[in-house]
Amino acid sequence: MTPTPALDPVTRYATDVVARIVVACYLVRLACQRHLNDLEQATAKGLLWKPEDAQEAIDFFPAVLCLPEETDVDEDVEAAEDVSPEGGTPFVLTPFQQFIVGSLFGWFSVRVSKKTGARRVQQRFRIAFLLGGKGCGKTPLGAGIVTT
Repeated sequence: MTPTPALDPVTRYATDVVARIVVACYLVRLACQRHLNDLEQATAKGLLWKPEDAQEAIDFFPAVLCLPEETDVDEDVEAAEDVSPEGGTPFVLTPFQQFIVGSLFGWFSVRVSKKTGARRVQQRFRIAFLLGGKGCGKTPLGAGIVTT
């Protein structure tokens, strides 16, 4: 099966998970379905999806963050201290990480003042909770989210 083409990686991942092209647990499927439902009902719910902001946050990770090269345990401690981010590999987000980052930085709430009619746009999500297995990139993902 081929991935579904979409304008942005967040919506593409959500579409693939809901279509069961990408294997994911029940709660991830619900989150992806919520993303797709919110795209359809954004105006009625007072939401705004900015795929360019989501893409900008996703592009930040490999451009700025580098993972240090893994070293053997037997190597000298001094050599491990000399590891610099410039010598590491760029942290390229996997599709599920792109969904997380894109969802956090691409969705906005729109509030309209009843008195003045002025629109106030603010980020929709302020808190994120991430569970994942060992080695799935939680620490660098969290570091990048805090830095973004």
